[in-house]
Amino acid sequence: MFVGSKTYTTSSSVIRLGELVIDTDEQTVSRDQRRVRLRPLPFTLMVYLIANRHRVVPKHEIVDQIWEGRAISDGAVASAIRDIRKAIGESGSGHKWIRTFYGRGLRWVDRDEGWSQTAAASLTEPRSLFPRLVLTGIQDATLDGSAEDIALGFTADLNVELSKALYISAAPALINEGASALGIGQRSGARYVLDGSVRLVSGSLRVTVQLLDAIKGTSIWAERFDQSSKDLAATQDAITAAIAVAVPFQVALNERRRAALKPLEDLDAWENAQLGFKHLFEHDYTAMDHAISCFRRAIVLESGFSDAYGGLARALLVKATYFPTNRSALLVEAETQARKAIQIEPLRPGGWLALTRYFQVVGKSEEAIAASDKAIELSDELYKPYFFKGLSLLLAGRAEEALAHIDRSLRIDPVHPYQWAMHASRAFALTMLDRHEEALAAARTGHRNSNLDIHSLIAELCALGWLDRQEEAERRIGELERALQVRGVPGSAWGAIMRMPPITDRKALAKVLSGFRRARIHAMLRDAT
Repeated sequence: MFVGSKTYTTSSSVIRLGELVIDTDEQTVSRDQRRVRLRPLPFTLMVYLIANRHRVVPKHEIVDQIWEGRAISDGAVASAIRDIRKAIGESGSGHKWIRTFYGRGLRWVDRDEGWSQTAAASLTEPRSLFPRLVLTGIQDATLDGSAEDIALGFTADLNVELSKALYISAAPALINEGASALGIGQRSGARYVLDGSVRLVSGSLRVTVQLLDAIKGTSIWAERFDQSSKDLAATQDAITAAIAVAVPFQVALNERRRAALKPLEDLDAWENAQLGFKHLFEHDYTAMDHAISCFRRAIVLESGFSDAYGGLARALLVKATYFPTNRSALLVEAETQARKAIQIEPLRPGGWLALTRYFQVVGKSEEAIAASDKAIELSDELYKPYFFKGLSLLLAGRAEEALAHIDRSLRIDPVHPYQWAMHASRAFALTMLDRHEEALAAARTGHRNSNLDIHSLIAELCALGWLDRQEEAERRIGELERALQVRGVPGSAWGAIMRMPPITDRKALAKVLSGFRRARIHAMLRDAT
């Protein structure tokens, strides 16, 4: 059998696998007395997977062997797999023959292998989560080689820190003489490449880094860091931390942009989940329905994808909070999906964060604190577990501890677009501590950095009430009502406030409600009694 100059042979022109009969001469698949002829590329791919069924075949190998290394669209392999699955009778989550292993590739699984969760675990551990990033190394850009040790130190530190990211696998690449960063990335099968340089300039350390899309050959992010070289270790730690925060965020943005540009029918499980997260952060009614649909499609395509269950739980919780039709049913399903994410991958923080959010929404702040502690234990280098614990502590009325955790989350990632929520929560903690001017400043900082101005406006209203600035509060109420209307959130401003995760400590709740009373929000007074 031929595709281009490639030839793949089998011991017979007919392959029998269970109920499947595959004729390599006719390029047909027969099952249940039904015969399907496949196009040459999908058929060749199917036979290649069968011939290599003892292992997982990586995507870059599939492109090299089946497409002979030609540049192909992101959906070409997915489209071929879809054709194969249709021919062999796989639909929905019933993938009996072809299994996807994220960050590794595809594997044909013989039915007589006795597929089990134990077998699946042995194949997927250790695994590298898609998409893969290769760090080509920070190079010494000085003429005399004086920064060589510094460059090696940066490379080693970044390799460690990037390896902790949830969806990036940083791996040192072999740098061949004269090979470009993109060439190294493409040969390794990576989607992303990070390279950079370091040099000493007049007592300062200058580090330049660039994140590249290895498939398109384009730069998606670049930054230059200039810091004093006096305390070299501290400077190196600070720059490494900044890069380790920025790179996963930029990769996530790019993955979501890529998914948004593709037809829905061409999206694989990972891409559906990324599109779901994009919609999740938009926080309006239509976007939340889209997010839920995306996560459900991801689960259908890959039933063992824990992040899809966690994302679905969070989307259901947003809908239950702001668009509360069928609230009880949404909450029940959200808890189920969060626990399913934990069951699939208990050592990943996503499910624990979704469960934390569930406990926050239903008013179980102590359980939320415990779940967020587990997320911190699993990923103490990320901002989100600290923020989720800070919010849980805030709802429990433990404002000092909440403020410490929220501030830590802001130090870890000071530029994340989700920081509006951190600043709004910080404002409420400061209100509980009678630091009202600081609370107002925090709320307005969140408002300036917001893709969801509802929380920041609510926090600002509370602070304005305590500062007896009623005229400003009145203007903010109008802004809040308009923001709710634009995002399709039903009901009044007070209704939206009362649907937020509840403060379970009576003293802390009284402090917040007093701020609204002092702002002279009469409808709120009536509903609060």
